[in-house]
Amino acid sequence: MTNTSIIRESTKEKLLQTGINLFSRYGFEATTTRMIAEDSGQNLATMPFHFKNKENFYKAVLKYAAQDVSEGYEPFYTKIQELNLSGSWTVEKAWTCICDLVDIQLYISIDLPHPEYLTLIYWEQYCHFDNYTPITDVILLKSEETLAFLLTKYQPGLEYDRALLLSRIINGGIVSFGEHPMFVKPLKEKLSDKQRGIWMKNKIREFVLKSIQEL
Repeated sequence: MTNTSIIRESTKEKLLQTGINLFSRYGFEATTTRMIAEDSGQNLATMPFHFKNKENFYKAVLKYAAQDVSEGYEPFYTKIQELNLSGSWTVEKAWTCICDLVDIQLYISIDLPHPEYLTLIYWEQYCHFDNYTPITDVILLKSEETLAFLLTKYQPGLEYDRALLLSRIINGGIVSFGEHPMFVKPLKEKLSDKQRGIWMKNKIREFVLKSIQEL
């Protein structure tokens, strides 16, 4: 890679990071190209040069964030694929996978270094560019379908449609704590941010797993 290519990649990275911050705070419509240029330290022609227009840039930002967050799921989905290929599913293995997925969702919702990703899920629902929702697809849709599948393996005889409904309730509930921290507002005066995060994760995990066991 030439020095020019490295500089271009570095500039694109800076623009994408700026896009994550601005779009998560203001959404697509309220974020202007001037805001993008000023916050990234670039001139007004830089973003159009790399992405042609704001819509393409917005989609690139969503794709960039989705790819970043999806890396946290890769080992888990590899494990699922291996179990499918081997046909060696048991109730115990399904339970282990359920616990792993719940832990991943708790990390994504509470410990994720980039909480802006959860905010971008909200904006994805209101900026309908060909129904382009890559972050929603990763954090919500794929994980919900996977959890529903695991529930049918954990409880043979459970209809997939019912499992999908249960999965939506469980997964949506977990992510909501990350999207709407005001849900735990009464705890703010009693616990530090770190303590609150640990307490939330432990309580949510305990409640979710116990609910599944009692299906």
